[in-house]
Amino acid sequence: MNPTYEISSTSGIQAPRKTPNYKTWRAAGIGAAGLTLAFCVFRYLTIRNGRITFNLCVIVCSLLAISAMVIALSNAKHFGRGNVLRTAWLLIAPMGIVDCLLLACYTLPGVSAGGVRPERETAVRLAGLILAGTTLSGIARLVLAYVLWKMIGVYRGIAFKLRLHTSDYVMIVVLIAIATISVLYASNGISNNLRGLAPVVPDMMGWFPVVDWFRLLALSCCAVLGVIAWRYATDSGGGLVAKAWRSVLMYAALYLGYLAYSGLTAHFVIRPNLQAQPTSFSRFLGLIFLLVMFIGLVGSELMLFLGTTYQNEASNSAVELDAETLNALAAADQA
Repeated sequence: MNPTYEISSTSGIQAPRKTPNYKTWRAAGIGAAGLTLAFCVFRYLTIRNGRITFNLCVIVCSLLAISAMVIALSNAKHFGRGNVLRTAWLLIAPMGIVDCLLLACYTLPGVSAGGVRPERETAVRLAGLILAGTTLSGIARLVLAYVLWKMIGVYRGIAFKLRLHTSDYVMIVVLIAIATISVLYASNGISNNLRGLAPVVPDMMGWFPVVDWFRLLALSCCAVLGVIAWRYATDSGGGLVAKAWRSVLMYAALYLGYLAYSGLTAHFVIRPNLQAQPTSFSRFLGLIFLLVMFIGLVGSELMLFLGTTYQNEASNSAVELDAETLNALAAADQA
């Protein structure tokens, strides 16, 4: 029976080693997200406290983001210094953490409506913190767009011809439409999320739409470039690498979709009914918003986590070689 060897992208031929059970990793991530969703829906229907469910979403997002960062850093180690893929996964690694830091800012006392209104000095610090977090999130999306652009350049450099399908064009049009909605109604979503701060620091509120538009434009670039990178990866062989970049695309698209829905809901539902008494219909709308929020926030971090596991599995995949092929590879390596 011929032995099985691994080929590493950094150190050549290596002895076989045990690889992680990736199916268990992915099942654990999906299971944790599913159980959290069920619990959030139960809490909303019984207590109708959206703040509790949002805080729980932030905790689950943080766990997924930390896991994704660790695996992404492991992915980078499979590629040599100067390799585009090494740079790509090093830059992708902290993106989930950046998202969670911004989400955590919205859980601070006095930011949203319903809590004790903060003093002017405290409100200024909170607003500055959220502005900094939103800017950092926009920069992270800009970096992701750069990563996707570099990946597209790699595929073009090895003479892969881009063949976009009809479904790809439809996806690009849909993503551009979602991005347009996000930009148009961004200020409404911001005003709704910062109802506790807006009356205290009205002079700072004008900065939030500007910073958020920057983030939304960066997100739009990520989504469109993600479609192209995924198509390249699929046509060049598909498999685990294509699944990894598809997950990165979904990470950007789900977050963008959540922001668009948040702005639309704030403009057409929440703002006209701020003073109205709760009804069965308004509670139903609240449940729908909870589901969309969960899919957008937790779903995007879950996609990032799944993408890192697919790439890690592809990098750790063993290749069976017989003795003759192994000797030929060893001779070529020495030459």
